[in-house]
Amino acid sequence: MPTAEVFERKQSELTSLHNLTRLVTQVFDFADLVDSVTSMTLEVVGAKSAWLELIKGRNERGEVIVEVVSLKNITRQEIESIAVNSELSLRQFVIESKRPLVIDDVAADRRTNHLKKLDLAVGSLICVPLLSHGELIGFLHATKEFQYGFDQDDIDVLDNVR
Repeated sequence: MPTAEVFERKQSELTSLHNLTRLVTQVFDFADLVDSVTSMTLEVVGAKSAWLELIKGRNERGEVIVEVVSLKNITRQEIESIAVNSELSLRQFVIESKRPLVIDDVAADRRTNHLKKLDLAVGSLICVPLLSHGELIGFLHATKEFQYGFDQDDIDVLDNVR
């Protein structure tokens, strides 16, 4: 039997998804739309920070060029620190799999353990692909300060954004 807390969380998720759907169909200002998506991400999954990147193209080496179009509670420098790890790119995993990537323990995972040298309070991280008509157009990221911060409900609700 679900508890009242679980019921309230599901209700909040459904309301947020309804509001997001309404925004996508009614808001024509791109900046407002991406700002709303990152704000709702913080609210719905209880994230510490969130940012949205759109793919702008590829460079001469075939690497994806992204632009951060919205960010909440994180700086561009911190985003670069998280994203940059040459041979173990988080984006590359998501590009190839077109599935959400969850890193439960940022300090212990080989793809992100370079962050423990930095002064970032990131314990767990999620990166969700954004698809349009089956094509990857960007990424939605969120972080929490503690390890194992994202449960299956969080993953499911963010995966529904795409």
